[in-house]
Amino acid sequence: MPTKQALMRRTIIGNSICDHCQAEVEDPLHALWTCTELDTIWANQALWEFRNSVGFADFKDLVSWIIAEGKQLDLFAITACLDEFHMTRQGLKFQRQRAIQSAQNQWFPPPTDMVKINFDGATCPKKKKVGIGVVIHDVNGLVLASCAKIKHQPYKAVEIESLATATTLSLATNLGFRWVILEGDSMEVIQALQENS
Repeated sequence: MPTKQALMRRTIIGNSICDHCQAEVEDPLHALWTCTELDTIWANQALWEFRNSVGFADFKDLVSWIIAEGKQLDLFAITACLDEFHMTRQGLKFQRQRAIQSAQNQWFPPPTDMVKINFDGATCPKKKKVGIGVVIHDVNGLVLASCAKIKHQPYKAVEIESLATATTLSLATNLGFRWVILEGDSMEVIQALQENS
């Protein structure tokens, strides 16, 4: 889930505080359950009375508790979707502000004689796996090629981003793309690519 905490961890944004309540870090539990701006969504005291009396370590802990207590998981999921919709509507003004502040994070098409390659890596420490994804777009945003790989060993974040970069360059070379724009979300890797050394 692209919460502000997750985006900050990936160095995409510099602040993890919830835009809606301006009080706490926006992790999945906060974004879907504890944010005070969600009070109207979870207002049915008969169903969600435990919202203010039971604490949870994270969103997974909340879902596990709901299942263990025999609560209505399907109704919880639908309500959580409603609350995401509510936060999305409420957050439109914040999105406009964020778009102005972080225009550099928007996707822009490449020049007509080039392709743009977006790449990323993700880790799943519990399963000791990492994933790499690469997508090559033309000037119209159409996908010309894509690639996804899973590696069955744990890597640090910068290592997986470096592997994603190497996979990207290899794919581009193998497909004969000579003029490319690379776009990834690891500042450390992008800066390293830009160094002359």
